[in-house]
Amino acid sequence: MLEAPLALIVGAMHALPTGSSSKFCSSYIIGARTNMVEAIDNFKTNQTLSGYTSSYNAIAYTDTIGAACFNAFSNELSVAHVKSLFDPWYTIPLNVVYNLGNMWVNFINLKFYTP
Repeated sequence: MLEAPLALIVGAMHALPTGSSSKFCSSYIIGARTNMVEAIDNFKTNQTLSGYTSSYNAIAYTDTIGAACFNAFSNELSVAHVKSLFDPWYTIPLNVVYNLGNMWVNFINLKFYTP
């Protein structure tokens, strides 16, 4: 449940140019998310010390996530940039149609192959 918003932010950050602060924002979020997943797995197998260590490591990313993502959002995501994503208007439906195959595969994997 906690992983979905982080995945959404990482996906949004990957839409920005690679030379920007978004690369750091997304890599720090991926690191925190990886530690959270590891912590959950450790707690499920009753490895509490490892679970607490992984939780601490995930929380330790908070400062770097805040600084890198603030920099990416405030300096690189201007109103003009967001408007350019929707201009011309028909690029959104074209993008959805273009990605339907990937969305279908993701749905099938989620429905039938995820425990």
